[in-house]
Amino acid sequence: MSVVQPVATREAVLATIAGMITSILGDDETDETDETRETGETGEAGEAQDLGFEIGMDTSLGEDLMLESIDLVALSERLADRYGERVNLAELIAGMELDELIELTVGRLVDHVLGGIEPAGER
Repeated sequence: MSVVQPVATREAVLATIAGMITSILGDDETDETDETRETGETGEAGEAQDLGFEIGMDTSLGEDLMLESIDLVALSERLADRYGERVNLAELIAGMELDELIELTVGRLVDHVLGGIEPAGER
């Protein structure tokens, strides 16, 4: 008997990516010890910070969220952990000019994830 994988919706992927970004930005603002980072145990200080706005499809990674290269590396790792190696953020941004990278939106990232997790026959 084969297991049917649920189809990821645009809204579900958006919510997952928004959560990842909020967590990454929260990690930047938090002064965690190395032990906390290793064990993954966080208290109130490790909870997601309030960005002051909702992350949506039109939110840009550079201009709106001001993600730095280390943040993109962290996001790439989390995306690969969650969706598998077929969702490769480095591959998406490799050919981009600096302006394109700054203007990269969460929506384009959502589309990239959806394209990477669709069964090969559905592309």
